[in-house]
Amino acid sequence: MFDLHVNAKNDEGVTALSYCAITGQLDVCRALLEYQADVNAKQNDERTPLHRACQSGSHTTLTSWLNSYDR
Repeated sequence: MFDLHVNAKNDEGVTALSYCAITGQLDVCRALLEYQADVNAKQNDERTPLHRACQSGSHTTLTSWLNSYDR
C-alpha cells in the first residue's frame, strides 16, 4: 500500500492541486479534491491553487470549483 500525501509540496511549495490548476487538468483536480486536497495551500510565493487557476485562465476549473462549494 502506498502512503501518499495529497498536500505534499515540492521545493517551491507547489502541490499537485496547484499544478493541475495551472495546467487545466480538471479531472485530476476533482480527484484531488475528493481526497481532501487543500485549496488554500500556499506556495512559497503565497499563491494558492485558486490563484493559479485564475492566473492560467482555466475558466472550466474555476467554474467547477466554485460550483462545488456548499451554499
